[in-house]
Amino acid sequence: MILVEWLLIAGLYLIRPKQLTIKTPISDFLIFNSTHFLFIAGFVAVAILFYVFIHKYLNEVLIVPVKIFDLSLFFLIIALAVPYGTWGYTIHTIGASLFAACFFLGVFIIGLKNKLAYVRNVSYLSVILLILTLFLTVVLEGVQVLLLFEFSIGVFGQAWIFLISIYHLDKRICP
Repeated sequence: MILVEWLLIAGLYLIRPKQLTIKTPISDFLIFNSTHFLFIAGFVAVAILFYVFIHKYLNEVLIVPVKIFDLSLFFLIIALAVPYGTWGYTIHTIGASLFAACFFLGVFIIGLKNKLAYVRNVSYLSVILLILTLFLTVVLEGVQVLLLFEFSIGVFGQAWIFLISIYHLDKRICP
């Protein structure tokens, strides 16, 4: 899932390298005919892989707020489904924001509900780093540093998924 997302992002920036600016949100790839379909198809694939990860792996080894993660994926699909135009931009932004909020709320709840120190620490650290990055982007230039914040959401979320995945949890030690 993480590899698919990084290949998608790399592919998008290879197709349109001039999009790589600190003030340009990644969603702007929806504007261009050359990247529109790839953006949507790629993130739908990532969403499907994340759904499988939550339901078939993580739910087996941890106490997981599955409905919150499902809600986050619902908001991601809304963000991808609406036309990214004048009226759709606002809905897209709200959907993408609610996706990130629900995702990291789920990460935080996993930290709260699981007694394994490693899971707690990784979960809390991901959420804290995201909040600190949000404050940093506001201090730097407000919402003008949008790509930095979007990048942070992706990196901290993917780091959490990776760190939780590589840690071989035994069902017997997880409550």
